[in-house]
Amino acid sequence: MNLLLLVALIVAFVVAAALGVRAIGGNITLVEDWKKAWRWYSTYGLILLAAMPDIFNALLAGDYLAGTPVSEEFSWWIRIGAGATFLLRSLNQLKRPDLPKFDSTDGAGA
Repeated sequence: MNLLLLVALIVAFVVAAALGVRAIGGNITLVEDWKKAWRWYSTYGLILLAAMPDIFNALLAGDYLAGTPVSEEFSWWIRIGAGATFLLRSLNQLKRPDLPKFDSTDGAGA
């Protein structure tokens, strides 16, 4: 897939998601401690996830493992997914709206 087309699709998805959040009355903000994101364990996990195809290919090249190398396209999809997950992790999540009560049991159920 053309890299420019891929970037355009990602930007269009982000814009559509932001408009969707605005449409339901929300606001996109970063988490309070976003400057400390490099300390989060999830950040380390996402970096490791993004590096896994290269680590696997290096182990194959060093004859530590047997198999076929990971394709370059798949490697980029993993990196893009890990980057998108990090960005979503950095966004402040919306609070769940109050749901209407449909009966007088206050959710106790029968």
